[in-house]
Amino acid sequence: MNAHLAIPSPPQALLSTSLPSNCEDPPCPADMIQLEDHSHGLEEESQDDRVRHKGELWDKHVQARASTRARAKRIQHAMRRLLLHAHGGIVELLGGLHVELEVTTVHILEIYLEDDLSSKG
Repeated sequence: MNAHLAIPSPPQALLSTSLPSNCEDPPCPADMIQLEDHSHGLEEESQDDRVRHKGELWDKHVQARASTRARAKRIQHAMRRLLLHAHGGIVELLGGLHVELEVTTVHILEIYLEDDLSSKG
């Protein structure tokens, strides 16, 4: 038993807004929609966008401006100082061995709070 569902066609007003303006009627199916290209006119890159720093993992995933990279570095150094404060000289030892620390903010704060509570008790 073959059953076919009848799908009503959309009103003409909807068709005129959903079809691309550059399509001709016969070759352009009604279910194709032209998406807007928001990058049009933004092809020019600034010099900062093209700057790459070797060895920075986050820079390999996202091209960032120099100011964004500088801010990320400041945050990274602040997090390391906080971790150094929480764990004594461990971070300096790891830094001397060129071990890259990947610690989340939540983890650092948990360690900091645990040390703070244990020192009071």
